[in-house]
Amino acid sequence: SVMPSRALQLVQMLAQQGECLFCSSIKAEGGGSLLFENEDFYSIAPRSPRISFEAWILAKAHRDDFEAFGQETMRRLALLLQKVLLRLKTINAPYCFYLSSYKNKNNSHFHMEILPRMQVWGGFELASGDYIITTSPEEAGQFYRES
Repeated sequence: SVMPSRALQLVQMLAQQGECLFCSSIKAEGGGSLLFENEDFYSIAPRSPRISFEAWILAKAHRDDFEAFGQETMRRLALLLQKVLLRLKTINAPYCFYLSSYKNKNNSHFHMEILPRMQVWGGFELASGDYIITTSPEEAGQFYRES
């Protein structure tokens, strides 16, 4: 019955935005933050990460019902997730991830956020809710694309 504040902020942003926030992010980046892609999904290094090496997987199509993904779509999602996680394994990075879907008028979007847990938050991060990261999105993108 309680929506997390970060999810609530994102839902409010989506309601205010005329175009799908996720689709416009991909267009604005011009592929610069693109890590991997396949027929159904993009993997990106977000422009404003909270954590070094943060990565997102976004559905290309407007879909929000994760449970309705067909077997082939699930396989493609798993393969893209595997690519990201195998790169994190090379630096022995623990991680957590979560699945999200947001409805925006007639658009809805499934995405997954992968959050490596390599940094310890100190007083600044805990007090302000702002994060100091040590790796730029460009460096993170280069790291993920190296194989």
